[in-house]
Amino acid sequence: SRRPRALCLMATCCALAPGAAHAGALAKISGVDAQPLAAQARRVAQALELAGAPLTPERRQALDKALALENQSAQVAAIQDALDPLCLVGVDINPESRVKAAPGDAPRQLVQNGWRVFLVKVHNEAGVTAELRVTSPNAKPQQKSSTSAAEPKRSITPADVADRWLDVALYKDQPLEKTLSGLALEYRIIELHSRDVGQREAKLLFDVGQGTQDL
Repeated sequence: SRRPRALCLMATCCALAPGAAHAGALAKISGVDAQPLAAQARRVAQALELAGAPLTPERRQALDKALALENQSAQVAAIQDALDPLCLVGVDINPESRVKAAPGDAPRQLVQNGWRVFLVKVHNEAGVTAELRVTSPNAKPQQKSSTSAAEPKRSITPADVADRWLDVALYKDQPLEKTLSGLALEYRIIELHSRDVGQREAKLLFDVGQGTQDL
């Protein structure tokens, strides 16, 4: 059996967003075709606008400069330099379609009772074109549907409710595709919602199908 490994992300959840510490830098990917990566980066920028989290002027300028480069290797590196700081997670899909996940560079900061938008960097060595999925034990339901039993058993404890403070979803609307493109490198958008204020830990589980999961 394939045992998942835990990717734990500490988040500071607050009504306002002061600075937060960064995780380690994600590895730079080389040997990637620049043209499809550049096209996908443009779509990501458009999708961020539609998601209500457009690139800052500084980040937009960095991406525009990267897209204007003629040298393919330089362009691939510059696109990563522009977008990696926005990545909460890096996902690596190895040639056997096994998924690994690692913390990204983005400040781990959420907004209480609001959604925050981040990027996910996907290194797809297997050329997978399945849907990238994310779940979390911290995003499980806080209530259970009624069974109409006279004395229903308690299956969700107060401790469970306290731990289920998160909602998480991957952006799957246009101009992005619902499934991965099969490109060796692409970026996806992840959205997180916090119920609480203060420091919280979350586990995020990524997979591209049964048996490929990593936490």
